Amino acid sequence: MMNNTVFTNKKFELNGISIPEFKLVSGQIIKIYIPNFDSDNNELGHKFSLLLSDEFQNQNSELIWTKEHSGTGLWKLLKPISVGGFIMNDLKIDLKKAQNISEYLELDVNGKVNDLLLGKRKALAIKCNFEKFDSLIFDYYGIGAAEIDYVEKIVDSEIRKGKSAIIFDRLEFQRKKELYENIEPLKIKVPNII
Repeated sequence: MMNNTVFTNKKFELNGISIPEFKLVSGQIIKIYIPNFDSDNNELGHKFSLLLSDEFQNQNSELIWTKEHSGTGLWKLLKPISVGGFIMNDLKIDLKKAQNISEYLELDVNGKVNDLLLGKRKALAIKCNFEKFDSLIFDYYGIGAAEIDYVEKIVDSEIRKGKSAIIFDRLEFQRKKELYENIEPLKIKVPNII
């Protein structure tokens, strides 16, 4: 498989923090590890990942931000959506295809999306978006330790098909060795923080 360049980030500064140059190619993940606090002890983490995502999308509109389904307010309680319903609505496919995807994700097609743990909801959104797009941006914030390997397995299977992703995660969760060889880690360094 030929790896095509999907996105090239030129070095820039965001809120006083240097973002290094990198190149994302098809069949690859750039996993950006962000510290929780900046040098003034202000919260960084997830908020900073959203700012970075906006910057990357401004440079390349084909990078699609992926967020898990959360439902909204009263509607979430009155008419919760099933896994199958979410897949059919999101991908505009029939029930049989939705069942195949839910089986692949090891989810009950009739189960309610809002009853799923965050990692399973995120994997559902990621899989649906990878069905429509080749390059995604998403984060692992809030995914529990028991779910992260499940989510990474789903993501890796898509990356092996030639898809690509930029993923944000907390610096303290950086592994000594990444789970899959197609992951290139990138550590964001905050000035005056060891």
